[in-house]
Amino acid sequence: IYMELWMKYALVAAVFIAIRDVFSSKIARKYNYIDYIVHANILVFLGTMAYVIFTKKKIKIIDNYSDLFTIVLRLFIVYLIVEPCIYNSFKNTSNPSKASTVINLNMFILFLITIIFLNKKINFKQFLGIVLILGGFFCIR
Repeated sequence: IYMELWMKYALVAAVFIAIRDVFSSKIARKYNYIDYIVHANILVFLGTMAYVIFTKKKIKIIDNYSDLFTIVLRLFIVYLIVEPCIYNSFKNTSNPSKASTVINLNMFILFLITIIFLNKKINFKQFLGIVLILGGFFCIR
């Protein structure tokens, strides 16, 4: 079966997101969010700096304030809204797959955003896929 490159990457990401969610569920039951995020960010920073130093990677300076604003806004959304919500969702459920199912409704919301704001068209097959995903969500919850 021929598979486009983006789909291969997406499937690998899906596998590792599932593994990440198992770890997240365990961590959330043991540590509070601030303790977790401080340690995680220190480790990410050290790993990133080690990569930059050892590969001698040249870092492109962000010279566009709009791009800088977008990056800051994304960080704000991720660290002050998304991550705490995911963390507390895993912390307060007995079954992490249920929390993950609801969290993964983001693709339905993204689908709607692309139709409404990016003027992307939807075909019947895509519509049917969305209906099946929503049906699965209601069965799992």
